[in-house]
Amino acid sequence: DALHYDPRQSLAPLVDSVAPSVVSIRASGRGRGFFSSGTEGSGSGFVYASDGIVVTNHHVVDGADHIQVRLHDGTRYDARVLGSDAATDLAVLELEGARNLPALRLGDSSELRVGDWVVAIGNPMGLDHSASVGILSGRGRGSLGLYADSYLDFLQTDADIAPGSSGGPLFDLRGAVVGITTAVAADSHTGFAIPAAQAQSVIEQLRATGDVHRGWLGAASERGLQDGRGAVIGEVYADTPAAEAGLR
Repeated sequence: DALHYDPRQSLAPLVDSVAPSVVSIRASGRGRGFFSSGTEGSGSGFVYASDGIVVTNHHVVDGADHIQVRLHDGTRYDARVLGSDAATDLAVLELEGARNLPALRLGDSSELRVGDWVVAIGNPMGLDHSASVGILSGRGRGSLGLYADSYLDFLQTDADIAPGSSGGPLFDLRGAVVGITTAVAADSHTGFAIPAAQAQSVIEQLRATGDVHRGWLGAASERGLQDGRGAVIGEVYADTPAAEAGLR
């Protein structure tokens, strides 16, 4: 349902509407990966489907042996990982025994323009359900060197994001999730989020099968075209689909 409020007066109606769907996550693990022996990590997430499906970051739950999710009203659930994808830093969790939870809808992040207002809600530094507002500062920020083999085009925002916010939702003023916060620049409060338009297909694959299947071309791009509708091929690798198709 559409939100009816005046954002010039207050964003409280927006926050009130979406906050019950934002969750905090605590993960502990002895496994390899993001966690080392005996350590705990925390992050944020949101209810994607009412039957207990939650979306967060891969790095929040990577290597965890036990995951607990706490809702806005204090209810706690044990969770298991349905699927996790390091290349996009996305993970899908299932809450044990959860039913009829308030779910959020994904918006069309491709419609965002630099200068649009966005709202982030998460648990920075363990401060539950903190809300911050900013603008979309940039689009198409590439992999930023954060994730190997990533093809993401991150959204950049100056909404205040801090450790513990990872996996939390980034909203437009209509209450739709347009991004999933994943990183903050080390020397500033500049935050980066996975665009909802890129996340949706990954989330659905993780939910259905636990894995993500991607096509492989076998060609390297030398540079993009100025109109953004293509790229110049810089190299075609031998014995790849690109070579067999005759790309040059």
